[in-house]
Amino acid sequence: LKGAFFTAPPVPHLSRPLFFELATVPHFNGKCSLPDEQSAIEYFTNIRSANYILHSEDISPVVLDGWLTGKKHWLNNGHKSRMIPTRHHSALQAFVTQNAPQLEEYGLVMNSSLEHNTISINTEEGREDYHMIKIEL
Repeated sequence: LKGAFFTAPPVPHLSRPLFFELATVPHFNGKCSLPDEQSAIEYFTNIRSANYILHSEDISPVVLDGWLTGKKHWLNNGHKSRMIPTRHHSALQAFVTQNAPQLEEYGLVMNSSLEHNTISINTEEGREDYHMIKIEL
């Protein structure tokens, strides 16, 4: 085709937000796959969940800031949202300390990391410890 040019297909965008009881923050190989704060804001604005699982060994503050900013775009601030990290990271406590008034205002709760929540069960082989968390849906 002489003089013709090809363009990349448009990136799809959600026409309205989706609501979930439980969602996972995008991750790959132990790292969050939201590359910057704008991506995080877009994710948390469009994927609205009562509970987010954060699977990451290296938690970026831009993801947490994106959660807070994204929640501000929700029309009903009465809906609470909880972040459940699987690993402990100093960025979590720093974020909660710096943003405590806003977290309360927008109904955001940071859970302690899953690795700090254990339950012991006695079995025939002896006592076994498991990481656990209760999520009411």
